[in-house]
Amino acid sequence: MPELHDSRSYTIRQVRREDYEDGKYDEVHAWLREIEEFLAIRFEPEDLESNRIFWMRNVDTQDEKSHIILGAFLDDELIGQTDLGYPGETGRSPGRHVGAWGLAVKKEFHNQGVGQALLEAIEALARDLGLHKLAAEVVDNNEPAKALYLRKMGYEVEGRKKEHFLHDSGEFMDMLVIGKILD
Repeated sequence: MPELHDSRSYTIRQVRREDYEDGKYDEVHAWLREIEEFLAIRFEPEDLESNRIFWMRNVDTQDEKSHIILGAFLDDELIGQTDLGYPGETGRSPGRHVGAWGLAVKKEFHNQGVGQALLEAIEALARDLGLHKLAAEVVDNNEPAKALYLRKMGYEVEGRKKEHFLHDSGEFMDMLVIGKILD
């Protein structure tokens, strides 16, 4: 079981609907709002219900053929989550061997290994599924994410989307396309 820097253990497992029920999604929405400046979706308070409906649909439709969501749980609290999307066995596209992921960790648990543990779990899952490559995107000035993805986890920059991301500050930022060939 992975541990935080203060030696508390947490678990990583596939998320379930009950992980977001009874007000738990509201808490997740609140911490995603704290880190949303680098996320592809906004978590404004007025969007709570529409975001909840969207996310619960993702949770309900996940399966081992196209989309899986993993969460890091400290006791019963969701402190980070990642998802893996892939074409599955029925995928017929030339890119059917590539999975795409996203990652978010609650701010108070940044720099404690949670993101790395979640990404390692996604990589292990991708290998088990027979995927050859993983891909993602990261905002160019998100230095903590780049440190994890590029330096610690061995992803490489494969491309750059110029001024593709509109930051909350109103500044346009480049988005890096990153990838990793799995062993």
